[in-house]
Amino acid sequence: MYQIGTKDVKCLDKSAFEQAKLKVLLKQNDPHGFGTLKEKTVHAVMKLYYEPNEDCHEVPVEGYIADIYADGHIIEIQNGNFNRLRPKLAAFLPLYRVMVVLPIPHSKWLIWMDEASGELSKKHKSPVTGNVYHAFPELYRIKQFLGHPNLSFAFPLIDMDEYRLLNGWSKDKKRGSSRYDRMPLALFDEILIEQTQDFLQLVPYTLEEPFTVKEFAQIAGIHRDLASSALPLLTHMQILSRAGKRGREYLYEVAPQCRMGNRHRPTAIGMRFHNGFNINNTWNRYHYLLYYGGVSLCGETFRTAEGFVCRNIVYLVEHGRLLLRTAKHLC
Repeated sequence: MYQIGTKDVKCLDKSAFEQAKLKVLLKQNDPHGFGTLKEKTVHAVMKLYYEPNEDCHEVPVEGYIADIYADGHIIEIQNGNFNRLRPKLAAFLPLYRVMVVLPIPHSKWLIWMDEASGELSKKHKSPVTGNVYHAFPELYRIKQFLGHPNLSFAFPLIDMDEYRLLNGWSKDKKRGSSRYDRMPLALFDEILIEQTQDFLQLVPYTLEEPFTVKEFAQIAGIHRDLASSALPLLTHMQILSRAGKRGREYLYEVAPQCRMGNRHRPTAIGMRFHNGFNINNTWNRYHYLLYYGGVSLCGETFRTAEGFVCRNIVYLVEHGRLLLRTAKHLC
């Protein structure tokens, strides 16, 4: 669990995800598990995952319909096209805590559907493995709201089947085709951004400073296009700052205000962790908070000499995995 204000929200609760998925599938009458609800399947599952109480779903707030509203907190689940979020965020953020959820396909299998007969093709695995950096093109659409103290994010990485209609313009009808629905299979991981500084976890700790877009992409294991969309936004949020140029390329470094404690480059820690997605390993997501935040281990909580409270980062190493717990008290 982690907390937004006074409301507890699940964090990587795979059992709750399976329960939400089963409940949605039982509501639908299609033999393939989709199609009878106006609401898309991933969206419906995510709503039940974050708030099982359906009385809190689709609640009118400030002239808009909030996906989830409970105890003064709003959760908006958006599968893409963050342009639609702008008017809602403008109305909600001055008055409420808002968490925006963007489900990201992790491993995806494509299934093609004939519109006339309903015949389905065999599954084909997409060569693209999704990661948290795929959120940045969408985040750019709400750039003016990034950094707002009432705004937080959750990026669940979901293994899923994607059904597409053979209605495209190409000879095989695949190019320009329409997506029919996506069926979630499993919750692989979940990345939480509770405050702006948490974006620092997306800067690989093995990256030598200053660095270029190309170097960032290589170390993070992502395409250069994704790095090109990520670094300007990280700079806009003052997570990174520009440090001159090398030839025709801009150089970047961690912004001074993000180096609250130990200013020295930390060394890699030789422990085996769950390394599911491409930002070196799970430990990287919290490495900067622990070292650049000047955080010291004290029992089961972390704190800084400056009194900077690293919320939400109590970790236990068990069976080679990082477990996340909520830090409720300082040492």
